[in-house]
Amino acid sequence: MKKFTFTKLELLKLVGICIKSATAIIGGSLILVEGHPYLSVIILAIGAVANEIVSYIKEKENEKPSE
Repeated sequence: MKKFTFTKLELLKLVGICIKSATAIIGGSLILVEGHPYLSVIILAIGAVANEIVSYIKEKENEKPSE
């Protein structure tokens, strides 16, 4: 069995993806039941921030160092 080790950046990306997916499910459910509209907006905003963090990390990973 292989042991997985994460760097801090990979761990931050994993946590961001988890937050993004959880807030999408919770926010979507709150919108469907039409209850607590302000809570829905707050939850979806947290998910949007997590999405931007994950996108930023992916962008930085794909950048090549200048030679």
